[in-house]
Amino acid sequence: MDFKRIRVVEAKPFQTIDLDKLELKIVEVKDEKYYMPLLDKEVPRFILTPSPARVIWGFDMNGHVEQRSFNCGAKANGVESLGIRIELDEAQIKFLEDLDAKMKAAFAPDGSLIWMPLVGKNDKYETLSTKINVALAGAAEMLTPITMIVGESIDKGSGWNFLKEHCSDYELRARAAFNGAEAKAVVKLRVWSQNGRAGVSLTATQLAIKVKERVVIQEADVLGAW
Repeated sequence: MDFKRIRVVEAKPFQTIDLDKLELKIVEVKDEKYYMPLLDKEVPRFILTPSPARVIWGFDMNGHVEQRSFNCGAKANGVESLGIRIELDEAQIKFLEDLDAKMKAAFAPDGSLIWMPLVGKNDKYETLSTKINVALAGAAEMLTPITMIVGESIDKGSGWNFLKEHCSDYELRARAAFNGAEAKAVVKLRVWSQNGRAGVSLTATQLAIKVKERVVIQEADVLGAW
């Protein structure tokens, strides 16, 4: 029999997080090491977007960059996610850069690894953003709960099929779905290392998307009969 104890936790806005209490715990299992960011003995989770943020790069529905089993038939590997990038304000930028610096100092102080920053910059538009991973396939309890807001309609669900059914035909053909939408997210932290690179990643534990209305321009007939 499978017994589960549910413990309800309430995520707090990022502004309330005391980064001085953030630490990195190393867990060794056989020949592998796992790195866990901890805050008061818990993996930190917080509301990154107390106010809605603009999605500047949406879900890679067709697997152009992020190849997954569900979008291009790649081999499934545990929990599968797709990322979105959201635009950041000054307070979010400072918080994430301070968080990044603290984890880098704890994880790779000797500079032996190439550290991948949490905050990225689009040189063309000078936009500062961060990536949020959204779990769409794998064990049901690991999937990101998603709230989809379309006009006055609100729908809740999770997983790839739920996301896909809320994309219009246009968005399905687009390179990245939900560009320009508004999003709010609760995220948790993960420290990763692979092939000489390392960094902190953000995984959504809750995500709400307010879909941008798509306006189709239709000209009135002003030419009249010939």
